[in-house]
Amino acid sequence: MEEITLMGSYGIAAMTFMGLTRKIFDKIGLRQISIHDEIMAGNVAAGIVDAFNLIATAIIIRAAMSWVDGSTFLGLAIVVGIFLISQIILILATLYRNAVFNRRHKGKDKTLQGEIKGGNVALAIRFSGYRLGVGLAMTATSGVVIYDTSVLGFSVLAWVIMAIIIFVSQTLLSIILRHILLPKVNVADEVGEQQNIAIGSIEAAIYVGIGFAFVGLFA
Repeated sequence: MEEITLMGSYGIAAMTFMGLTRKIFDKIGLRQISIHDEIMAGNVAAGIVDAFNLIATAIIIRAAMSWVDGSTFLGLAIVVGIFLISQIILILATLYRNAVFNRRHKGKDKTLQGEIKGGNVALAIRFSGYRLGVGLAMTATSGVVIYDTSVLGFSVLAWVIMAIIIFVSQTLLSIILRHILLPKVNVADEVGEQQNIAIGSIEAAIYVGIGFAFVGLFA
């Protein structure tokens, strides 16, 4: 009976996480627009960023559930903590992309959130690919840090530190690879101005590819 209750609790928690991540992304990550309203209005760009946010979070939660001792409620509590930490990191990823977009389009009265609201699919794909890549890279943390209940506090702290390190590393490596694969391409103009879906997709593939590289190396 206890095992059934535990399994049910993990299942309910997973569904709750999916609902919460949508709220967090909508109300905090992209608070200048309503993703829900845009989706209901048929905005494909908004649908893309929302869907990929769910996928990124699901991947992280799956890794967290595999990392902890799933036979205890303590493990579930740790998963809740990792979910909250992952949302903070994904918000930081969103803030970073906002800052990059604003710097590239300074003086042009453009914002990342405004472009998503305007239906810029190319930008939505690139933005979503970056956050998915971050999510994938973060799952590698579970393969680097050992879950040890005897030093649980240290294990969780190590997980957080390693997740941040991997987040930064994934971002830096993606920038390097983008310059190698897209030399002399003005990605700001191609994606932000021309709405070139091909370039946006290649950039997204770079971010996701680096994320998978981390998974292959460490997970």
